Amino acid sequence: MINNILTDAIILAGGKGTRLANVLNGKPKPLAEIGGIPLLKHQVDLLIKFNIKNIYLLVNYKANLIKKYLEDEYNNINFIILEDGEHALGTGGSIIKHLTSFSERFLVLYGDTFLNIDFDKFYKFHQLKKSDLTLFTHPNSHPYDSDIVVADSFDQVIGISGYPHDENFYSANLVNAALYIVEKKILESLPKLDKKIIDFAKDLIPLYLKLDKNVYSYKSIEYIKDCGTEDRLNNVEEYYSKYYNNIYDENNSIPSIFIDRDGTIIKNVDHLNSINQIKFFENSIQAIKKFNLNNFLVSIVTNQPVLARGELSEQGLKDIHNYIEWEAGKEGAYFDEILHCPHHPHSGFEGEVIDLKIICNCRKPKTGMIQELSRKYNIDKKESWFIGDSTADVKCGNDFGVNTILLETGFSGKDNKFLTEPDYIFKDLFTASTFINEDYLELTKIAKSLKINEDLNNIFISGVPKSGKSTFSSVLKKFIERSFNVKCHIIRLDNYMLDLKDRGSFPNIYDNEKIESIIRKRSEKKSLNISTQRYDKFNRTIMRSNDLIKIFKDDWVIFEGIIICNFTIDFFNKNQFYIECDEIKIKDRFVRDYVNRGLKESSAIKLYEKRSSERTYIEEQNKKSKIIKL
Repeated sequence: MINNILTDAIILAGGKGTRLANVLNGKPKPLAEIGGIPLLKHQVDLLIKFNIKNIYLLVNYKANLIKKYLEDEYNNINFIILEDGEHALGTGGSIIKHLTSFSERFLVLYGDTFLNIDFDKFYKFHQLKKSDLTLFTHPNSHPYDSDIVVADSFDQVIGISGYPHDENFYSANLVNAALYIVEKKILESLPKLDKKIIDFAKDLIPLYLKLDKNVYSYKSIEYIKDCGTEDRLNNVEEYYSKYYNNIYDENNSIPSIFIDRDGTIIKNVDHLNSINQIKFFENSIQAIKKFNLNNFLVSIVTNQPVLARGELSEQGLKDIHNYIEWEAGKEGAYFDEILHCPHHPHSGFEGEVIDLKIICNCRKPKTGMIQELSRKYNIDKKESWFIGDSTADVKCGNDFGVNTILLETGFSGKDNKFLTEPDYIFKDLFTASTFINEDYLELTKIAKSLKINEDLNNIFISGVPKSGKSTFSSVLKKFIERSFNVKCHIIRLDNYMLDLKDRGSFPNIYDNEKIESIIRKRSEKKSLNISTQRYDKFNRTIMRSNDLIKIFKDDWVIFEGIIICNFTIDFFNKNQFYIECDEIKIKDRFVRDYVNRGLKESSAIKLYEKRSSERTYIEEQNKKSKIIKL
């Protein structure tokens, strides 16, 4: 009778741990500690959780210490200790020697590996593919000096590229994590290898492939790390102390970064179809690395209508993404997922692919691609971000319900295809990554420190142009919603700028009547329906829409703008704040903003100096406000 349940696990625990000698203090490698707990116990406890009944330990070096530890720690688990004898056989040789002891399929893991894996999902994949051997694979930060698993679009392994790789070798970042599900019958049928020491990865896997066995790659972002050196052990120890409060809780949600490709990571090229056209923005890969180090799930989410237009094949696109992954790896960065939409709804292109000329649910701003990721992973929307250069990116992120960032690279939001506003605007991907990984936490601390009158569910944030009002208001909004369990809205005065022809001199450049009406109604604790509108700073016009913001009387509202305190009434004085920021930063942001709008740098500097009287006016109007220093 065939057993369709995964019941056996083999832990390869025979290594001496020479590279860990300084921390082992005479113990065998599987007893190295993470969080004060031996690696072996971490592994065994995880196997028990997934109902592995028989745990085999293939031992050699200091086997007596491993036996004693297991006897002392566990009294009701079926451990089978198998010794190799005096001579090392290698990871593959050891399994082959004891093959008759195992059931028809088994899990193989190494004794120096720390992992948090859902073995049930791993095994279901193995079953679905009818695999003879399934490799657990994942992206890592150094593919260039790792053996790379090459798989086809159906996840079948077609080769292993050993390092050092050829100069022009580019591949998806897919690394063997040294965790396997093996069908015993296949090992039984393999020809005998004329070697004293047989390595599982270097000898058996290539042999499987040579004999056309069904070898599959199970790609996952789940945590699995080799602890075979002091540095690696220390890295895992640090990770454990930071993130593993409840290490085996598969319900833990994942903070994620969704990133547009063109105009965000790499420079925009019209109809990009070759790796020769790819140019990375300065420090964009370092930004990705920052996200990796802070344990974000990092995914590229990109529209690729070149496929529908017949300008690029799927293989051509794969080559481009392989190149991007490889170049990222050279700087110690990696992408967990790369998703693309191949569709384009419009016809009329020579060579177009008819099957791809459809209206789909994956082409941004539609959320199909990130919905797919959400189904695959438990995404923490509150701590996740969508970063891009177009209004389609911003709308996609807003509609999905994550934090959104518009970059001043690429389109810089000038496409104006969709009436939507980002939570934040930054000059490039690196600046955005610094904000998310560092500044956001600091600004949240400042928000927490504010003495807010909770009875007055309206807050006023003022400051000179480019002082950081908008950024802080967005952070404050998130803080209020989480702290008080309420809905919070931001009303930005920039959206009430008048068209050029209707403006007076400063500060009468706003629709003052409308602003004051909204504030008065809020003082009366009334619910409001406000027509959404957005100021197009590039064309200096207001874009109008029939969409409404519904503000209920118990909702909170943050009013943000340079002259907002001109309109406040005594009722709100306690919740009136003024942003102070370093003058050099303000000037730099101001000049960069106007250069981005089309001014020469010299003209932008002159404009900044010309507006000094406006800044003085704003400062005078805010003498009664509470100061927030950013």
